[in-house]
Amino acid sequence: MAALLPGGCLEGLAIRRESQPALLDLQLRRAGRRSWVSLYAGLSSVVDIDEVDDMFRVRSHPTYRRIGNFDPVWSKYRSAEAVAADWAAVDSYLEAVLNDESVLPRFTRREGRVHAAMSSGIASAYRLVQREAVIAHRSASVRSELLDGLQTQIHDAMRSGGRVDAWWPGVRDRGVMPRLGNEVDVLAIDHDGRLLVVEVKPYDEIKGIAWSPAQVLVYAELFGYLVEDDAAIDALDGMLTQRVAIGLDAPGPLFARPLRVTPVVAIGAEPSSPRALERLQLVAQALPDAAWSKLAPLEVWILDEHGEVHRRWLPLDEPLPAKPGTTVAISRSERMQSFVALARAAAVQWKTHTSALPESARHDAPYRGFGVPYPFCLPVAESTLNLLPEARDVALSRFAAAGIPWHHGIGVGPSNHLLSSQVQCANCLAPLVDKPELLTQLLCPVLPIERVLPFGAETDSRYDAHDHVVFEWIGKDDYLGERGHGNASRGANTTSADAAIRYRTPDGRIEIALIEWKYTERYLGTVLSGDESKMRARHERYRHFWDNPDGPLRTDLIPYDDLFVEPFYQLMRLQVLAHEMQQHHDQDAAVVRLVVVAPSANFALNQSFNRPSQHIEPHFGTQHLPEVVTVWDAWKAMQRNPDHFGVLDSALLVTDDAPTNSEFKQRYGHLALTPAPDVLTARPTVVSSEAVRGSASVARWSSIDFQVTAVSSTNSNS
Repeated sequence: MAALLPGGCLEGLAIRRESQPALLDLQLRRAGRRSWVSLYAGLSSVVDIDEVDDMFRVRSHPTYRRIGNFDPVWSKYRSAEAVAADWAAVDSYLEAVLNDESVLPRFTRREGRVHAAMSSGIASAYRLVQREAVIAHRSASVRSELLDGLQTQIHDAMRSGGRVDAWWPGVRDRGVMPRLGNEVDVLAIDHDGRLLVVEVKPYDEIKGIAWSPAQVLVYAELFGYLVEDDAAIDALDGMLTQRVAIGLDAPGPLFARPLRVTPVVAIGAEPSSPRALERLQLVAQALPDAAWSKLAPLEVWILDEHGEVHRRWLPLDEPLPAKPGTTVAISRSERMQSFVALARAAAVQWKTHTSALPESARHDAPYRGFGVPYPFCLPVAESTLNLLPEARDVALSRFAAAGIPWHHGIGVGPSNHLLSSQVQCANCLAPLVDKPELLTQLLCPVLPIERVLPFGAETDSRYDAHDHVVFEWIGKDDYLGERGHGNASRGANTTSADAAIRYRTPDGRIEIALIEWKYTERYLGTVLSGDESKMRARHERYRHFWDNPDGPLRTDLIPYDDLFVEPFYQLMRLQVLAHEMQQHHDQDAAVVRLVVVAPSANFALNQSFNRPSQHIEPHFGTQHLPEVVTVWDAWKAMQRNPDHFGVLDSALLVTDDAPTNSEFKQRYGHLALTPAPDVLTARPTVVSSEAVRGSASVARWSSIDFQVTAVSSTNSNS
């Protein structure tokens, strides 16, 4: 690892890979004392460099040696200094091999092309962990016993159906059943921390695509056994962390615990034959149900040329997707990805053109200072500039005075990631801490406000008594019993609302609104982190609030256990906090409400249903069923007092008459745009409030009806 990092003798290998990420990949291996790194081009390992006790040697296939004029001295173990001195010659060797037209192309076309795309780090739906991964077993006999048992089970299932189609496994190839191996093409992780066990196929390999469910089932079963041990998950986390450290991929979540394995067949990078997909589905359905039961549902990905998931299909649950060339609406998976892509493009556009940043802040930078640079991150030294000028001093002083940590912050400042929801919240609300009339205008669509009041809280922060907005509010007392472990603080280790306001209603009551802020978050597939004991503690901590007949939540719609996935887990804790604050008249409040500020255009967030019970459409009256039911609609239905929860579409923050400043509207104007398939050409634009209000049902306080639908903009760039 030290050799591959900047200043190491193998730094040039990482630079070489970085020069062609769509073709090249680095893979790290170890066996006993020997470690090695392989430079892949498609399916072929062009060069391997071994390390033992800080000594290094270079290995390469004899064919490549002849093509590139390999120096035999490189094959001997030598010091890091000697390797560094020779690196220019080694790099010239790699240049010659990679430009060869006689051998290499057969490894970089078809399946190799798909492998390279998936390893490039370009795709946003997943991050690669390892290629050609094989689980070690205690002995060859143990491995054979396990594999033979799985293979026999699958072969018996293929024969038991009685199919005689010429292509069917066990009928084709003169009745010889295909053998099943144990080498996984790709291990990957998605944004929700799932382990993706991936079998890769080129689009035109019909026979291989048909048999792929059986292959990936074996791999997924093997990894399912493996990850029952936390030490194995630690090893996967370590592999992922190493790739990030070298700069091969972006930082992100580690693996969820408990970890459930997701089998995936990835097909690319052209439209696949509907005949191949039909056969794949038939084979998947013929495999033993008991085998699939321990795994997450089988997914089939149709990839684009960059390795991004163009279509996601569940062959055990869904009909065949439309034939290639058929005009269809934007798919669920495309919509899941498009808002994030739109937000990234808008952030880059703002960063490039705004006058609010100096030239030193416009450079691409690694997230939190580690890994590869991104155009939507600021240099870590400039991270405070993530806060807009009118918000910066206010937000920094309030967070510091209250001891509030910034999410993934840099030092005592905010994150350097331009898509931080905490930063967006501060950019919107910090300039308004002493402007109650503007806060009233901002929040009156969802709150019965006559006037926003000073928050009035006596805390260690001198600002909480006089400011009209406070940040990361946790309540005056430990209402939820979360602070007993001693390390809880506002914004960390205890239930915290991103912001809170206190206001007077037209009938003279004092109320508080807890505000939860969302931006590009998406929770589909999320499993809460923590082991069994931590999950048990969570269940026990909030159980009496759930069982309380006078509590805030209905208990007849979604089971208690199904609330322990995001975003419902967070919503449950915040709603209970609001209720307990109300019961204790926190800051003299007669009512405490929960408000979520979120973009209706973020389809992935709005559709983050992680349990079947969370789809509560049957509980809506036919007169009040929204066109698209969201997680917010489901949560609204859970309320015993429905007007104690509401959602403000953040599109309303960037209309021409919104009380946010012009720089906020320029930076976040895309909140009012509906992502289109080609989101990378979209540019943020400030639209009129009439356009937003005329094309969306804005959330309002009502115990009868509640809905938020997507905002449509007529702007041509959308």
